[in-house]
This record gives sequence, C-alpha cells and structure tokens, in this order.
Amino acid sequence: MERSDLAPMDTRQRIEVVDIIRGVALFGILLVNMSMFRLDMAPMFIGIAGLPGAAVPVGLWDRVAHWGIQLFAAGRFYPILAMLFGLGCYMIMQRAEQKGISAKPLLWRRLLLLLVFGVLHYVFIWFGDILHVFAATGVFLLLFMRKSTVSLRKWIIGLSIVGLLVLGLLGGMLHWVMPLEAVIPEAGDAAKVMDFDFSGLAEVMGQGSYWAVVRFRAFMLPLSLIGLLITIPLTLIFFLIGLYAGKAGIVDRLTGGPGPFRRMLLPALIIGALGMGIATWMSFAGGFLMLVFAAMLGMIGGIGFVVTYISALVLSAQTARGRRLLRPFIQVGRMPLTTYLMQSVIATLLFYGYGLGLAGRVGAGVGVLLTIGIFAMQMLFSHLWFKTFAFGPAEWLWRRLMYRKKLSLRSAAS
Repeated sequence: MERSDLAPMDTRQRIEVVDIIRGVALFGILLVNMSMFRLDMAPMFIGIAGLPGAAVPVGLWDRVAHWGIQLFAAGRFYPILAMLFGLGCYMIMQRAEQKGISAKPLLWRRLLLLLVFGVLHYVFIWFGDILHVFAATGVFLLLFMRKSTVSLRKWIIGLSIVGLLVLGLLGGMLHWVMPLEAVIPEAGDAAKVMDFDFSGLAEVMGQGSYWAVVRFRAFMLPLSLIGLLITIPLTLIFFLIGLYAGKAGIVDRLTGGPGPFRRMLLPALIIGALGMGIATWMSFAGGFLMLVFAAMLGMIGGIGFVVTYISALVLSAQTARGRRLLRPFIQVGRMPLTTYLMQSVIATLLFYGYGLGLAGRVGAGVGVLLTIGIFAMQMLFSHLWFKTFAFGPAEWLWRRLMYRKKLSLRSAAS
C-alpha cells in the first residue's frame, strides 16, 4: 500500500512562500559559508594560512563585509532550514496518515538517505556539510512526532533554556581565548592570538590535489562527529519549532493573510538589534562572565533576527511588489538539496588547490560578490530546469529512493 499510495508532493500542492523562505535561506547559507570556502574559517587563518596572498584581505570593504555577515547573517539561516526540515517531516507524516499509512518507514528512509548524501558530500566535496547533522538530529525528532502542541512548547522552551546556558558558557570560553578584536587582525598578528597552527590544513585544502583533500576529509570525518554532541541538541530545537508550526496550523496561515507575522515583526526586530548590539559591546568589555552573557544575548538576538526575516518574507510575499521581487527564489527553494550541493562544488573549485586556488587571495568583500554571482547563476539554472523537469536532480534521486517507486523526472506540463 505504501509504495502505490504515497508519492512526493505535487507541484500544485506546494506553498510558494515556504519555497521563498527556503530559497532566501540558501542564499544566506552560501553567504556565511563563503568564509569557510575561502579558508578563513577562523580569524587566525589570516596571516598564518600558509598561502600566498593570505595577508591581503584586510581592507575596509572586507571589514565591513565581515561584520555585516557576522551581525546579520551568521547563525540566522541555518535555523530557518532546520525549521523547514522539521515542518517537512510533519507534512510527510500528515499526508501518510490521511491515506492510512504509517509514516515511520518513509521517514527512516528519508533520514538514512540524507545521511548517505551527507557523508558523501563531506568526504568527496566539502567538510562543512550539514546534511549528516540533519540526518542524525532527525532520529531524535521522530521521538516527538506524536507529541501534542502543548508538550512540544514545553520541550522547545526547556531545550532553549538549557541550550542558552550551555552555549553561553562555551561562547564565553571561546571569546576568552580568541578576543573579538582579532576577528580581522593585521597581517601576521593572528598567529599571536592562539597557539593552534592551522597552516597544514590550509595547505592541504588550498594547494593539495583532489585526492589529497579527499583523504584528509575522510581522516577528519570521525573527529567531526564529536561536534554532533553540540549541534544535535541545537538543531533539534529548530526541528521541533518546525514540527510545532505544522501541528499548530501556523503554516496554514501563510496564505491566509498576515496572521501573527505582522505582530511579530517589530518586536522581533527590536530583540534582534538589542541582543546583537549589547552582545557585541559586552564582548569587547572583557571578563569571562561578561563574555558568557554576551554569547547568550547574541543567541537571543540571532533568534530575533530569524523571526524578523521569516515575518518580513511572509508579509512581503503577500504584496504584489514583494511577490515580483521574491519570485526568483521560488525555483531555487524547490530544489534545496541540488542548490546546496552545487554551491559546494562551485565554491571548492574556485578556492581549492585542484581548482583555481583562490583561497587566501580574496577577502570577505570579494566573497560577497562571488556569493551574489554564484546564487544568480543558480537562480537562472533552476528557472530553466523547471521549464522541463518536475524535480531538481538530487531531489528526484532522493524521492525515488525514499518512496521506492518509479518517479518521472520530466514535468507533466513540458
């Protein structure tokens, strides 16, 4: 029954504003990830990266771009994708139950396939993979699928409080050993900030052959799994918010007027601005306790910006001018897995040694321009792709294996 009755969501069933939000989040993810692609994963990379031109990107435009990303983008779009993933799991369960089918086997296959995609992406394309994190966190999400909205609210609040305390402590410890004054130091000064030497990593990524990089990432994969101890609880919070949004009927209001989003916009913006502003000031004030509170306020401010972005996109999509401006994001949002993987392939070919080897040669300012250029090409690609096909290529493979049934790639309209 499962194989014949349950199929991927038809294009006509999709909610455009959800695809818009997903598309904008994918742009934000690329914008933030660009620093990692440039091998500027931490401030100490500048000056000690061991790459020609590593001391170049410290100009005014680079500083402005860096701080703009840190204040308005870093940590803002990952939660949005996580919430949409939790919402997607709920929608799969809902559609399965409407047909009298158990969604558990389907959801388990979804997570297993995502884990395979994530590991392959990590080893063969880029080490900044989030797919395996989503897959691992999804296992815990399945424990909450049957819980009521009241229970979900309690879990979300409880986990958020614990997460703030733990991450506040970790953030304070991190800023204690790496002050924010050193985020973009002058050439050579970064080596004085921390005793760790990342030049070997930068040399492999920036100058090594493709297979040398693959071997290095395969070696690092087990170590990266330790980070799941932190990323899973945090990601689970946003998964649960997405699940709650589905169960509480919030998604149904996306096409039925402004709903709660107009009321949330201004308070969320104020919380975001105050949280990030005070957190930045406290970070420079010094002292371990101040740094702990700074990290906590920064996370609260970040969540405020997340709510602000979602509310602004929903409200904009309900106006004629807003729909025209946001329409290019719809097609990209329909093929998130393909878009995400494409970003990794293009960026690593630009920056790594087996490609153009631009790592260490460009700063944050050029990184912003490259982000806009890459995403513009992805918008054009997705627009042309959906003229003929019904799914993105990676989405088609994922659904073909997940639903275990023949699935036509070509669009019926074409």
